[in-house]
Amino acid sequence: MTLRNRGEPAGFASVAAPVMTAAMRRAQRKDLAQLKVLLERRSAGTG
Repeated sequence: MTLRNRGEPAGFASVAAPVMTAAMRRAQRKDLAQLKVLLERRSAGTG
């Protein structure tokens, strides 16, 4: 699976872009880890 986020920040967001990028990556990893747990739990219950 490939996830891509695109965008070009303007104004203050362009200054904060590196921090925002890191925060988005952390949040995405956390969300995907939680999704994995839920999917594995679901598949273990139906197998």
